[in-house]
Amino acid sequence: MKIIKNIILTIGIILIAICFIVNIRYIVNIIDSWQETATITNYTILHIAISILIAIAIEIICFILNKLINRDKKINRKKIFIIAILISFIGYIGFEAYWINFRESYPIADSLRVYNAAVDMYKGNKINDLFYFEYNPQNLTLSYCFSIIFKIVNSSNQIIIKYLNVVSNCLSICGLYLITKMLSKKYKINKILFFFLAFSYIPIILLVNLLYGDLVSLTFAIFSIYFNMKYAENKKIRNIVLSCITILIAIALRMNNLIFLIANSIYLCFNLIDEIKLIISNKKSKKIILRYIAVLLMFVIISLAGTKIFKMNLQNKYEVDPDKELPSTRYIAMGMQEGFRANGWYNDTGDLGWKRRVESEEYVSMIKERIKYFLSDIKYTFRFYEGKIISMWADPLQESIWQNLSFNFNFDEEKINTGEIDIDQVNKKDELIISKRNCAQIFLKAWLIIVFGNILIFLIINRKDISNEAMLLLLCFIGGFLFHILWEGKSRYVIPYIVILIPLASVQIDFSKKKIKKICQGNSISVEKQKSN
Repeated sequence: MKIIKNIILTIGIILIAICFIVNIRYIVNIIDSWQETATITNYTILHIAISILIAIAIEIICFILNKLINRDKKINRKKIFIIAILISFIGYIGFEAYWINFRESYPIADSLRVYNAAVDMYKGNKINDLFYFEYNPQNLTLSYCFSIIFKIVNSSNQIIIKYLNVVSNCLSICGLYLITKMLSKKYKINKILFFFLAFSYIPIILLVNLLYGDLVSLTFAIFSIYFNMKYAENKKIRNIVLSCITILIAIALRMNNLIFLIANSIYLCFNLIDEIKLIISNKKSKKIILRYIAVLLMFVIISLAGTKIFKMNLQNKYEVDPDKELPSTRYIAMGMQEGFRANGWYNDTGDLGWKRRVESEEYVSMIKERIKYFLSDIKYTFRFYEGKIISMWADPLQESIWQNLSFNFNFDEEKINTGEIDIDQVNKKDELIISKRNCAQIFLKAWLIIVFGNILIFLIINRKDISNEAMLLLLCFIGGFLFHILWEGKSRYVIPYIVILIPLASVQIDFSKKKIKKICQGNSISVEKQKSN
């Protein structure tokens, strides 16, 4: 197991280092047009310096505040903490509500199809857009879940989904804090830094207007991790059941969350091996092994089978032909092609699935051809995947501003003609948003430098003694990184794997300080010995 952990840690260190370097060297902008084109440019020395200085200032402020609160015994830390968090949540919700009202948006493309289908389900009508759901049945579950929300509140107004996103963001922060508390049992946590990182991640704030499964599914994925960690701690079956339910919902809403299922399963395997070691040393009963194996099998089977059964039932209910589903090979083939958006982003290969029926074998042939070409020109291969990685991980805004610009909105022409929608006002809001983008990018670059920089130091210093819980979070990131190297890419898609790193980023600042102090003390002792000799 130690060898496996070392391999995972090595991969994790390399990938975190890559993300750290590309965020210092490059900046990605999504062009302000419908085309969604990612442009990669070198991050200027001035901007790099500003972002690094901001990152250092934030770290110092968070460290001092955390130190002051913990040092002064007269301060009621619990009371101050609760008040501060309540104020933070009120401000957070208030800003998101303001953003929803300020940036009145309308669904387009996939989100429009999902929303319209949800409205059809809510009204008890047949789905008008069967063609889309035959090709993409995974989104049928998302529409169904939205329709349930509509039935509960007895309204199909799109603002309901937006406020559902607000609730999801708040719950995600709560889930991340619970995970951080689990980590605090082994590592010291800078709570100030944690809440700063959690509340200041701008992309998920701005994406509350997106009528899609990104934010809601992320919440369930986060809680699946927490309940899994909780089960490892107290061995209570209800926690693993809750982990099963939450990951099942997360996958049903967004298939990419299979990455979290795999990470959770590996984490259970790590804990199983630890239990076996304890049995060998006669410290535990053999029954616990059988229990862990049963739990592991239950977790994987229920999560996968439950998602599959639910999807099949919905396909039967709404008369969606399952045989027309686009094959997985389509997304792999797409992820290996150049395109006008960026390397491996949605391209002509993806369009083939809509223009005509493409069998999996044809996509397999495309994949084989690209592999052959990659092997024949290693320099090109390196440049291709370098471009793909940068386009996904060096966009500090993760398309959150682009998603909110007016050309992305399906405006009602009748409302524009009658003056109900003032298009000039809409354009002025666009100009205001775009004008603030540069400042947001500089801040978010500092944010990413803190996250990736802190975790990189943490992994290097603690590589010989890292907890299974820290490994679980790292596995989620590694899985997301490698998956989108293979799959269709997009900077918005990497948000879950950045968010899940926030607890780890808040660990480093206090814990590594102690380690560094020890190293420095050891070096000073050796220097003194040399002088005396």
